[in-house]
Amino acid sequence: MMLVCETCDKGYHTFCMKPAIEILPADSWKCKNCRVCCDCGSRLAAVDPTCQWYESYSVCQPCQEQRRRSSADTKDTPGSQA
Repeated sequence: MMLVCETCDKGYHTFCMKPAIEILPADSWKCKNCRVCCDCGSRLAAVDPTCQWYESYSVCQPCQEQRRRSSADTKDTPGSQA
């Protein structure tokens, strides 16, 4: 099977990737060279291949965790509307 990056249009064999991809992503996909976090500008995929990505490969794992913490803090703040 082939995956095609939505940004650069390069094709990748799923079985050649490290780790190999056994199931095609349901949403759009970006190769490790095109993954850039919209929150921090990081390219963690090039440094840490185990990094998880969110929102169609636009938010890195550390920023997603920060978003969750911020959301939880807002809900726990007295007077906030949840």
